[in-house]
Amino acid sequence: MVALSRHFQENWRRRVGNEPTVAMVQEIMQQGVIVQRARSLQTLDGRPFRTLGIYWSPEMDIIVSIDEFKGMAVSCLSKRD
Repeated sequence: MVALSRHFQENWRRRVGNEPTVAMVQEIMQQGVIVQRARSLQTLDGRPFRTLGIYWSPEMDIIVSIDEFKGMAVSCLSKRD
């Protein structure tokens, strides 16, 4: 399950033009192209850090960033401002 951050929702509305839903995001995650998997890593000195999962939907021509550890869609990118 993924929640939609306020930032994600605002970007989606501006860039896609409709209201985002959790189902839409989950479909992108399942059917889209994985650009980067979410990872939990650590630096050489032992400090933890995480990367976001990044998914591309060729059909919609958008990229979504997902914090899979918190279950949160955090950003949406497209050609459209």
